[in-house]
Amino acid sequence: MPNKLLILAVRKEGMTPAAFKDYYETVHIPLMKQLSGDKFPVSHHRRYSSRTGAPGENVPYDAVAEIVYRDQEHMQAHSALLGSEENQQKVMEDCMNFLDLSKTANIVVEEDIETLGSTG
Repeated sequence: MPNKLLILAVRKEGMTPAAFKDYYETVHIPLMKQLSGDKFPVSHHRRYSSRTGAPGENVPYDAVAEIVYRDQEHMQAHSALLGSEENQQKVMEDCMNFLDLSKTANIVVEEDIETLGSTG
């Protein structure tokens, strides 16, 4: 069963939304692909926020990333690779270039799909 990781990302202070998106797409993702090799996730979708919700509400995140792994073993192997002595510092320095790590959250989720309107 696929495993998913959601990242609720907040850009670092002083960075514009456009610069945040550009860095995420043109620097961060290519670096993660380079470091991950064949352990890179099956998919890594990013959705960027305008940081406005319903009238009077502010959305606290600049992006929501959905990262899909084949299974738990794939997720663990990817995590171990990025957390290795060789890669950990590169990943941390990269993330500090565009993320506010004190406000960014990572959430492992399980998929539970219910088809609306079904009578089963």
